[in-house]
Amino acid sequence: MRYFIFTCLLFLNLSLTFAQKTKKEDDTDDAKLSYGMNVGFYFPSNHTANFYNGSPNNENKIDLILKNKYYLEPLEQQIGYIVDTVNPYTLPTNMRYTPTSNIGFYFRYQLAKDLGVFAEINITKLTAGGVYFLNLHLPQNYSLDPTYKEYPIWGVEKRTMINLGISRIFPLQEIMHLFIESGINISNTKVVENKIKVEEQSFSIVNNLGSNSYIPGSTQQTYQVIQGGIGFGVFLSSGVKFVFSENISVDPGFTFYWQQINLGNYDGFKPAFNPFVRFTFKKLI
Repeated sequence: MRYFIFTCLLFLNLSLTFAQKTKKEDDTDDAKLSYGMNVGFYFPSNHTANFYNGSPNNENKIDLILKNKYYLEPLEQQIGYIVDTVNPYTLPTNMRYTPTSNIGFYFRYQLAKDLGVFAEINITKLTAGGVYFLNLHLPQNYSLDPTYKEYPIWGVEKRTMINLGISRIFPLQEIMHLFIESGINISNTKVVENKIKVEEQSFSIVNNLGSNSYIPGSTQQTYQVIQGGIGFGVFLSSGVKFVFSENISVDPGFTFYWQQINLGNYDGFKPAFNPFVRFTFKKLI
Protein backbone atom coordinates (compact mmCIF):
# COMPACT_ATOMS: atom_id res chain seq x y z
CA MET A 1 0.00 0.00 0.00
CA ARG A 2 2.85 2.41 0.82
CA TYR A 3 4.47 1.80 -2.59
CA PHE A 4 1.11 2.29 -4.30
CA ILE A 5 0.46 5.64 -2.57
CA PHE A 6 4.04 6.79 -3.16
CA THR A 7 3.81 6.00 -6.89
CA CYS A 8 0.49 7.82 -7.20
CA LEU A 9 1.88 10.93 -5.49
CA LEU A 10 5.04 10.82 -7.60
CA PHE A 11 3.17 10.67 -10.90
CA LEU A 12 0.67 13.27 -9.73
CA ASN A 13 3.56 15.63 -9.03
CA LEU A 14 5.06 14.89 -12.47
CA SER A 15 1.67 15.50 -14.07
CA LEU A 16 1.33 18.92 -12.46
CA THR A 17 4.90 19.82 -13.46
CA PHE A 18 4.47 18.78 -17.10
CA ALA A 19 1.06 20.44 -17.30
CA GLN A 20 2.69 23.84 -16.91
CA LYS A 21 4.94 23.16 -19.93
CA THR A 22 2.54 21.71 -22.50
CA LYS A 23 1.37 23.48 -25.64
CA LYS A 24 -1.90 23.48 -27.57
CA GLU A 25 -2.66 20.16 -29.32
CA ASP A 26 -2.45 20.09 -33.13
CA ASP A 27 -3.66 17.53 -35.68
CA THR A 28 -0.42 15.58 -36.11
CA ASP A 29 0.04 11.88 -35.42
CA ASP A 30 2.03 12.81 -32.31
CA ALA A 31 -1.02 14.62 -30.95
CA LYS A 32 -3.25 11.61 -31.60
CA LEU A 33 -0.97 9.27 -29.67
CA SER A 34 -1.22 9.15 -25.88
CA TYR A 35 0.68 6.92 -23.51
CA GLY A 36 1.11 6.42 -19.83
CA MET A 37 1.59 4.23 -16.84
CA ASN A 38 -0.85 2.78 -14.35
CA VAL A 39 -0.63 1.27 -10.88
CA GLY A 40 -3.36 -0.66 -9.12
CA PHE A 41 -4.44 -3.73 -7.21
CA TYR A 42 -5.32 -7.03 -8.85
CA PHE A 43 -7.97 -9.28 -7.30
CA PRO A 44 -7.90 -12.62 -9.19
CA SER A 45 -10.36 -15.48 -9.01
CA ASN A 46 -9.30 -18.08 -6.43
CA HIS A 47 -10.33 -20.89 -8.80
CA THR A 48 -6.79 -21.39 -10.13
CA ALA A 49 -5.24 -21.18 -6.64
CA ASN A 50 -6.09 -24.85 -6.08
CA PHE A 51 -3.55 -25.72 -8.76
CA TYR A 52 -1.04 -25.39 -5.89
CA ASN A 53 -2.81 -27.50 -3.23
CA GLY A 54 -0.70 -30.63 -3.80
CA SER A 55 -3.59 -32.88 -4.83
CA PRO A 56 -2.75 -36.21 -6.54
CA ASN A 57 -4.93 -34.94 -9.41
CA ASN A 58 -2.65 -31.93 -9.97
CA GLU A 59 0.65 -31.66 -11.79
CA ASN A 60 2.43 -30.83 -8.52
CA LYS A 61 1.76 -33.52 -5.91
CA ILE A 62 2.49 -33.54 -2.20
CA ASP A 63 3.10 -37.30 -2.56
CA LEU A 64 6.45 -36.37 -4.10
CA ILE A 65 7.62 -35.63 -0.55
CA LEU A 66 5.33 -37.43 1.87
CA LYS A 67 5.34 -40.79 0.09
CA ASN A 68 9.10 -40.93 -0.40
CA LYS A 69 10.80 -42.66 2.53
CA TYR A 70 14.01 -40.71 2.01
CA TYR A 71 12.14 -37.51 2.75
CA LEU A 72 9.61 -38.91 5.22
CA GLU A 73 11.79 -40.82 7.68
CA PRO A 74 14.03 -37.86 8.61
CA LEU A 75 10.93 -35.67 8.89
CA GLU A 76 9.27 -38.15 11.27
CA GLN A 77 12.36 -37.95 13.47
CA GLN A 78 12.03 -34.17 13.59
CA ILE A 79 8.28 -34.29 14.28
CA GLY A 80 8.64 -37.00 16.90
CA TYR A 81 5.78 -39.11 15.57
CA ILE A 82 5.12 -41.49 12.70
CA VAL A 83 2.93 -40.20 9.86
CA ASP A 84 -0.28 -42.17 9.34
CA THR A 85 0.38 -44.54 6.43
CA VAL A 86 -3.32 -45.00 5.56
CA ASN A 87 -4.31 -41.33 5.49
CA PRO A 88 -1.09 -39.30 5.70
CA TYR A 89 -2.50 -35.85 4.96
CA THR A 90 -5.55 -33.68 4.47
CA LEU A 91 -5.16 -31.09 1.71
CA PRO A 92 -6.82 -27.67 1.40
CA THR A 93 -9.63 -27.26 -1.12
CA ASN A 94 -9.96 -23.49 -0.75
CA MET A 95 -6.51 -22.11 -1.54
CA ARG A 96 -6.65 -18.34 -1.92
CA TYR A 97 -4.57 -15.70 -3.65
CA THR A 98 -3.32 -12.68 -1.77
CA PRO A 99 -4.49 -9.55 -3.65
CA THR A 100 -1.44 -7.74 -4.91
CA SER A 101 -0.34 -4.62 -6.72
CA ASN A 102 0.19 -4.46 -10.46
CA ILE A 103 2.01 -2.07 -12.74
CA GLY A 104 1.12 -1.39 -16.36
CA PHE A 105 1.84 0.61 -19.49
CA TYR A 106 -0.76 2.16 -21.78
CA PHE A 107 -0.81 3.31 -25.43
CA ARG A 108 -3.83 4.87 -27.19
CA TYR A 109 -4.30 6.15 -30.74
CA GLN A 110 -7.10 8.62 -31.39
CA LEU A 111 -9.38 7.74 -34.31
CA ALA A 112 -11.88 10.55 -33.81
CA LYS A 113 -12.42 13.30 -31.28
CA ASP A 114 -13.54 11.03 -28.44
CA LEU A 115 -12.82 7.58 -29.91
CA GLY A 116 -9.60 5.59 -29.97
CA VAL A 117 -7.97 2.18 -29.96
CA PHE A 118 -5.51 1.19 -27.28
CA ALA A 119 -3.16 -1.46 -25.93
CA GLU A 120 -2.29 -1.98 -22.28
CA ILE A 121 0.18 -4.30 -20.58
CA ASN A 122 -0.17 -5.17 -16.87
CA ILE A 123 2.32 -7.21 -14.85
CA THR A 124 1.74 -8.76 -11.44
CA LYS A 125 3.10 -11.46 -9.15
CA LEU A 126 0.65 -13.61 -7.18
CA THR A 127 0.97 -15.87 -4.16
CA ALA A 128 -1.61 -18.58 -3.45
CA GLY A 129 -1.59 -19.94 0.09
CA GLY A 130 -3.28 -22.43 2.36
CA VAL A 131 -2.58 -25.03 5.04
CA TYR A 132 -2.55 -28.81 5.00
CA PHE A 133 -2.79 -31.26 7.91
CA LEU A 134 -0.19 -33.96 8.40
CA ASN A 135 -2.00 -36.84 10.08
CA LEU A 136 -0.02 -38.69 12.77
CA HIS A 137 -0.25 -42.29 13.84
CA LEU A 138 -0.52 -42.39 17.65
CA PRO A 139 -1.24 -45.54 19.65
CA GLN A 140 -4.53 -45.45 21.55
CA ASN A 141 -4.24 -43.69 24.93
CA TYR A 142 -0.60 -42.98 24.15
CA SER A 143 -0.73 -39.20 24.22
CA LEU A 144 -3.07 -36.28 24.66
CA ASP A 145 -1.30 -34.39 21.87
CA PRO A 146 -3.30 -33.59 18.69
CA THR A 147 -3.31 -36.35 16.11
CA TYR A 148 -2.27 -33.98 13.36
CA LYS A 149 0.05 -31.06 12.67
CA GLU A 150 -0.70 -28.05 10.50
CA TYR A 151 1.76 -26.72 7.91
CA PRO A 152 1.67 -24.13 5.10
CA ILE A 153 1.50 -24.88 1.39
CA TRP A 154 1.87 -22.20 -1.26
CA GLY A 155 2.50 -21.34 -4.88
CA VAL A 156 3.90 -18.28 -6.63
CA GLU A 157 3.20 -17.22 -10.20
CA LYS A 158 3.78 -14.31 -12.54
CA ARG A 159 1.03 -12.99 -14.81
CA THR A 160 1.38 -10.69 -17.77
CA MET A 161 -1.95 -9.40 -19.10
CA ILE A 162 -2.40 -7.60 -22.41
CA ASN A 163 -5.62 -5.64 -23.06
CA LEU A 164 -6.50 -4.68 -26.64
CA GLY A 165 -9.63 -2.67 -27.27
CA ILE A 166 -11.60 0.47 -28.02
CA SER A 167 -11.73 3.53 -25.80
CA ARG A 168 -14.53 6.11 -25.73
CA ILE A 169 -14.43 9.41 -23.83
CA PHE A 170 -17.54 11.30 -22.70
CA PRO A 171 -16.85 14.91 -21.66
CA LEU A 172 -18.62 15.85 -18.42
CA GLN A 173 -16.90 19.07 -17.46
CA GLU A 174 -13.89 20.96 -18.73
CA ILE A 175 -11.51 19.14 -16.39
CA MET A 176 -13.42 15.88 -15.89
CA HIS A 177 -14.32 13.27 -18.52
CA LEU A 178 -15.84 9.81 -18.25
CA PHE A 179 -14.07 7.01 -20.13
CA ILE A 180 -15.19 3.50 -21.05
CA GLU A 181 -12.91 0.82 -22.52
CA SER A 182 -13.62 -2.70 -23.69
CA GLY A 183 -11.91 -5.43 -25.67
CA ILE A 184 -10.04 -8.73 -25.44
CA ASN A 185 -7.59 -9.84 -22.76
CA ILE A 186 -4.58 -12.08 -23.37
CA SER A 187 -2.83 -13.46 -20.29
CA ASN A 188 0.45 -15.30 -19.89
CA THR A 189 0.85 -17.20 -16.61
CA LYS A 190 4.17 -18.65 -15.45
CA VAL A 191 4.54 -20.77 -12.30
CA VAL A 192 7.53 -19.67 -10.22
CA GLU A 193 7.32 -22.17 -7.34
CA ASN A 194 5.03 -24.58 -5.48
CA LYS A 195 6.21 -25.61 -2.00
CA ILE A 196 5.23 -27.11 1.32
CA LYS A 197 6.75 -26.66 4.73
CA VAL A 198 7.35 -29.38 7.34
CA GLU A 199 8.77 -28.15 10.63
CA GLU A 200 11.53 -25.70 9.59
CA GLN A 201 12.18 -27.14 6.12
CA SER A 202 10.63 -26.15 2.79
CA PHE A 203 10.24 -28.62 -0.08
CA SER A 204 9.30 -28.08 -3.72
CA ILE A 205 6.50 -30.33 -4.95
CA VAL A 206 7.27 -29.60 -8.61
CA ASN A 207 8.54 -32.84 -10.12
CA ASN A 208 11.78 -32.12 -11.95
CA LEU A 209 12.96 -35.76 -11.85
CA GLY A 210 10.48 -37.12 -14.37
CA SER A 211 9.62 -40.78 -13.71
CA ASN A 212 12.44 -41.13 -11.17
CA SER A 213 12.20 -40.69 -7.39
CA TYR A 214 14.53 -38.78 -5.12
CA ILE A 215 17.39 -40.89 -3.72
CA PRO A 216 19.92 -39.06 -1.54
CA GLY A 217 23.52 -39.22 -2.71
CA SER A 218 22.70 -40.44 -6.19
CA THR A 219 23.35 -38.64 -9.44
CA GLN A 220 19.97 -37.96 -11.03
CA GLN A 221 19.04 -36.02 -14.14
CA THR A 222 16.76 -33.06 -13.56
CA TYR A 223 14.44 -31.44 -16.07
CA GLN A 224 13.26 -27.90 -16.57
CA VAL A 225 9.56 -27.76 -15.71
CA ILE A 226 7.50 -25.01 -17.37
CA GLN A 227 3.96 -24.66 -16.09
CA GLY A 228 1.30 -22.18 -17.16
CA GLY A 229 0.57 -20.73 -20.56
CA ILE A 230 -1.56 -18.37 -22.64
CA GLY A 231 -5.17 -17.65 -21.70
CA PHE A 232 -7.87 -15.41 -23.15
CA GLY A 233 -10.79 -13.35 -21.96
CA VAL A 234 -12.63 -10.06 -22.24
CA PHE A 235 -12.68 -6.95 -20.10
CA LEU A 236 -14.65 -3.79 -19.41
CA SER A 237 -13.10 -0.70 -17.84
CA SER A 238 -14.58 2.59 -16.71
CA GLY A 239 -13.32 5.61 -14.86
CA VAL A 240 -12.87 9.37 -14.77
CA LYS A 241 -10.18 11.43 -16.48
CA PHE A 242 -9.04 14.46 -14.50
CA VAL A 243 -7.56 16.72 -17.18
CA PHE A 244 -4.75 19.02 -16.07
CA SER A 245 -4.06 20.23 -19.61
CA GLU A 246 -4.65 19.08 -23.17
CA ASN A 247 -1.67 16.75 -22.78
CA ILE A 248 -1.85 15.57 -19.16
CA SER A 249 -4.50 13.64 -17.25
CA VAL A 250 -4.81 11.39 -14.21
CA ASP A 251 -7.36 8.62 -14.72
CA PRO A 252 -8.62 6.54 -11.77
CA GLY A 253 -10.68 3.58 -12.97
CA PHE A 254 -11.85 0.02 -12.47
CA THR A 255 -11.52 -3.03 -14.75
CA PHE A 256 -13.70 -6.13 -14.72
CA TYR A 257 -12.16 -9.22 -16.33
CA TRP A 258 -13.82 -12.42 -17.49
CA GLN A 259 -10.65 -14.47 -17.85
CA GLN A 260 -9.49 -17.92 -18.75
CA ILE A 261 -6.19 -18.49 -16.94
CA ASN A 262 -4.14 -21.34 -18.45
CA LEU A 263 -3.05 -23.27 -15.36
CA GLY A 264 -3.41 -27.05 -15.44
CA ASN A 265 -6.99 -28.27 -15.18
CA TYR A 266 -8.11 -24.97 -13.66
CA ASP A 267 -8.72 -23.14 -16.93
CA GLY A 268 -12.39 -22.14 -16.83
CA PHE A 269 -13.59 -18.56 -17.31
CA LYS A 270 -13.75 -16.69 -13.99
CA PRO A 271 -14.06 -13.02 -12.92
CA ALA A 272 -11.20 -10.81 -11.74
CA PHE A 273 -11.07 -7.15 -10.69
CA ASN A 274 -8.50 -4.39 -11.00
CA PRO A 275 -8.93 -0.88 -9.53
CA PHE A 276 -6.19 1.39 -10.84
CA VAL A 277 -4.86 4.91 -11.33
CA ARG A 278 -3.47 5.76 -14.77
CA PHE A 279 -1.24 8.71 -15.64
CA THR A 280 -1.70 9.68 -19.30
CA PHE A 281 0.51 11.98 -21.41
CA LYS A 282 0.73 13.41 -24.93
CA LYS A 283 3.68 14.93 -26.79
CA LEU A 284 5.99 14.89 -23.78
CA ILE A 285 8.71 12.74 -25.35
